[in-house]
Amino acid sequence: MIIRRTQNKFGIKKDGAWQKKQFSIWEFFLLLLSKAPYIVLAALLGAGLSLCYFKMMVPPRYTATAKLYITGQETLNLKLLSIRTGTLLTVDYQEVFKTWEVQENAADFLGSESQLLRPEQVEVSNPVGTRVLYISYTSEDPNAAAEAANAYAQAGREFMFAAMDIPQPVLFSAAVPPSESSGMGQKGFAAMGFILGTALAVCVIFLKFTFDDRPRKPQDIEVSAGIPTLAIVPKSKVSSGAKMI
Repeated sequence: MIIRRTQNKFGIKKDGAWQKKQFSIWEFFLLLLSKAPYIVLAALLGAGLSLCYFKMMVPPRYTATAKLYITGQETLNLKLLSIRTGTLLTVDYQEVFKTWEVQENAADFLGSESQLLRPEQVEVSNPVGTRVLYISYTSEDPNAAAEAANAYAQAGREFMFAAMDIPQPVLFSAAVPPSESSGMGQKGFAAMGFILGTALAVCVIFLKFTFDDRPRKPQDIEVSAGIPTLAIVPKSKVSSGAKMI
């Protein structure tokens, strides 16, 4: 009985059927250890490229926040107060800052700098269980962010008092120019580049390890060709000045 075995990059063919190439986690781990300098180099390169991209292409953005305290009727019982703070603040009051009246009033408060206002940069939030509204504004200029947040807070409190049947909200805390940028900073971009560089290097090594069909051990030759290995001749290095006998 003759057994024919052939091999390609996807496995071994035996008796007309393809058998998958066995994957050894231990061998792959040893390969990763041997390629550790290249993995570290790829990680550092990814971190460096991410930092360059951050400094050249991503402008810093600053977020300033003003706080309004919503006063209510003292005669409301606990249940109605819960409905007011849990529903109105999180839904109705957020819609206030989308109205054109608030946009125009905020522009009036800013005066000559009103052309810098971007309504999509305004974010209104309400911490759970409180009657405090956070009016945040994001801009590339920290001073402009603080001025816009305060302008929207003033415009919003006046609109609530005039259009809604509630007492005028109190400016709980005015926005100040932030000293640090919001969002992902240099450290975040560097960490992301480091992780992506490491993942890319490991992925390349994995693909090379998986699809590399070259025999590396005597057992590989015996399995792929069906020929037992009788001896192994080590590769010798002969200097250029040496003479072959």
